[in-house]
Amino acid sequence: MLVHFGARKTIFEQDEPGDCFYIIYSGRVCVYVQEKAVAELNKGKSFGELALIYGAPRSATIIAVEPSDLIVLDKYTYDRIIKGVQL
Repeated sequence: MLVHFGARKTIFEQDEPGDCFYIIYSGRVCVYVQEKAVAELNKGKSFGELALIYGAPRSATIIAVEPSDLIVLDKYTYDRIIKGVQL
């Protein structure tokens, strides 16, 4: 599913439970850990997999730097894709 986030919109916050994986279709997001900016991600980059793989809370806060369209995969879809490409 393609989801639009406006500039400065929080996508998720650190320590929240995670249930989706994200791929940046367009736009740019900033990654914050402990309220400190640690990275910027743009088109083609992805995030959110750690919470799905390990069942752990989100390890960072993600905020859209500019209007951004993200491909959002729920855990069920993510798991089906990953299991389908295992070597």
